[in-house]
Amino acid sequence: AFFAEQGIEPETFSKVYNAFSVDTKTRRANLLTRQYGVTGVPALVVNGKYRVSGTHVTSYGEMVEVVNYLIEKERALKSQDSMGTPTTTTTPNSLDAPITITP
Repeated sequence: AFFAEQGIEPETFSKVYNAFSVDTKTRRANLLTRQYGVTGVPALVVNGKYRVSGTHVTSYGEMVEVVNYLIEKERALKSQDSMGTPTTTTTPNSLDAPITITP
């Protein structure tokens, strides 16, 4: 009903929704959700290393600040890697070991 109200034909919606590519992406998203340990929203994962959820911050603004900090940290590490500088991070880069960041 929602899509029909937006002017999308039911047949068109059904065809796109049931497409192989949508199914593949949905399965991948579900797998990553489990692997990252995401149990609710909001939750963001930065570079497969850090999981930041709404239960660990006091506001959405704080969540954005934490995520931005982690993004900059990862960019700096990537920059060091590309220049051949050894990095000293001990954070696992694995889907099997997500880390929860508590500000």
